Amino acid sequence: MGRCIAFVSGKGGVGKTSIVATAGAVLAYSGKRVCVVDADFGLNNLDIVLGLESKVIFDIIDCMNGKCRVNQALINHPHNKNLVLMPAKNGARCSGKTDIFSGIISYLATNFDYVLIDGPAGIGSGFNRAVSASNEIIVVTTPHISALRDADKVLGILKNYSAGVLGAVINMARGDYIAEKKMLGACEIEKILNCNVIGVVQSNDALFDLSSKTLECVLGERFIEIKNFCCNLEFGTKKLSDIAKRYKGLIGYFRRKRRRAV
Repeated sequence: MGRCIAFVSGKGGVGKTSIVATAGAVLAYSGKRVCVVDADFGLNNLDIVLGLESKVIFDIIDCMNGKCRVNQALINHPHNKNLVLMPAKNGARCSGKTDIFSGIISYLATNFDYVLIDGPAGIGSGFNRAVSASNEIIVVTTPHISALRDADKVLGILKNYSAGVLGAVINMARGDYIAEKKMLGACEIEKILNCNVIGVVQSNDALFDLSSKTLECVLGERFIEIKNFCCNLEFGTKKLSDIAKRYKGLIGYFRRKRRRAV
């Protein structure tokens, strides 16, 4: 059986979908069979991030409503043979219950090493559906106070579920701000959330597109950060990228000044 991991967040806009897509791609390139599942039925974007929106015919809601078989809805990524998407159509209505969704996820777990579920933001029915179908949970947040407060609330709610919390991923971090003490670092966030941080990914303004380019080209410096997160996920290690290191000291001072000028 593969590992079923739900990625959740208290607040929207923390980059949860990009974390799921890139983590899935990195794991797949390492030889793991990975299925990424879009469980955000209202604001689904996983197919767009992966460049597969034109290939969607059936989706997970069709599976839940009995309109197609699970394998009919799966989409193989053309540039990564080990990466498969289970999409969700925008605005589609679902009459299926949580147990039907969980059954689909369990079926996928028998065919893949990893099933990564991109859950919706917030703590509504979609959150319950994603978490109930998973064995493990990862909370995605940013270093901003509002996102951390919501992440803390989510962690409190997750205590009522049987799935274990693997830890938190800090997305959209700024190494220059952390070096200047204008943004919280991983150690400080761990104390606030009382939760292990298993990934730190820096902010990047570049357009995100996994449709045809190589991972290194798409992610740039973030490739190592996502790779470290995937190693922590797979082996239970705790290797975090020190994104503030290059902004410390005299040379770091000029790097910070140059970044501000861009």
